[in-house]
Amino acid sequence: AGATAREKLEYLHSYDKVKQTTFDGGHGVQGLCQVNRQVSRLAVPDADSRRKQSLHWRKKCSSAETVKITVGNTVHEKAVKASSKDTLDKNLGVAEDRTQQIYDIMDAPF
Repeated sequence: AGATAREKLEYLHSYDKVKQTTFDGGHGVQGLCQVNRQVSRLAVPDADSRRKQSLHWRKKCSSAETVKITVGNTVHEKAVKASSKDTLDKNLGVAEDRTQQIYDIMDAPF
């Protein structure tokens, strides 16, 4: 239970960083939604259907899914920080590729 609580706190911290960076960069709600959707789809393949079922679907994620979302948030936060309004889409594409590479390493057998 302690590990799960820590993972959720780390997720919340990573989300807050993405949110703050997105708004500080002038990308607004639209940019934040774009980042959230991309991170969610990468970490949780059925994220869109879960989102339709519940607004609080992330609270029901497994431990592994929460870790993946946290990692995705961290990578995407760096992409948003390096982006202007003109380069956000391009940088999110790079972040998507990098995040997927990290997930592939995480999912590989040891």
